[in-house]
Amino acid sequence: MSEGGLGLNRDEIIRAMKLIKNIERHGDSYEFRHPVDYIELDIPDYPDIIKHPMDLSTLKKNLKEGKYQTLQDFIYDVQLIWDNCKLYNPEESYIYKQAVQLQERANSYCEVYNIPLPIAKEPDIEPIISSQEKNSLSELVKKVSINALAHIVLIVEKNCPEAFSQLEKNKVLISLEKISYSTFNQIKEIIQSDLQ
Repeated sequence: MSEGGLGLNRDEIIRAMKLIKNIERHGDSYEFRHPVDYIELDIPDYPDIIKHPMDLSTLKKNLKEGKYQTLQDFIYDVQLIWDNCKLYNPEESYIYKQAVQLQERANSYCEVYNIPLPIAKEPDIEPIISSQEKNSLSELVKKVSINALAHIVLIVEKNCPEAFSQLEKNKVLISLEKISYSTFNQIKEIIQSDLQ
């Protein structure tokens, strides 16, 4: 660590840059070298799910601009690359497996060159509900019984009042954009139970 808490010292910066170069030398690193172009890749829900994108070029930029106070801060962003990939992509996908391989490579390098391994941080936000899940739930709500619908309305009104609007005496509006993850799951359970 640097003296006086002014950021990384020269030795730490060199070790961090060597780690990035070590990852980039691996053939599977190509997809992780630049920010995910979710428009080009036609994955419009990516920014809804991945709130803190990270890639190797951004790591280098942050390192050069002195944005890391400790090696642990730097390695947390390295880990964020793999975590984001594994959060967005299915476990059986090729890119998920690439992330696992590169994570192992990075961790091995850290152990050899005395760089602190990433410490898992608790997420400060709930998991994000994808657009596909919201659309699916919207369609399923149309098929439930009046009792299940009343139950859903009560749950939303109690748990997420900001997502609930009374339009008329017998008409309400529920904004799925404002529903918490736990409430969303409760609604799914009510629907599944009702439709069985």
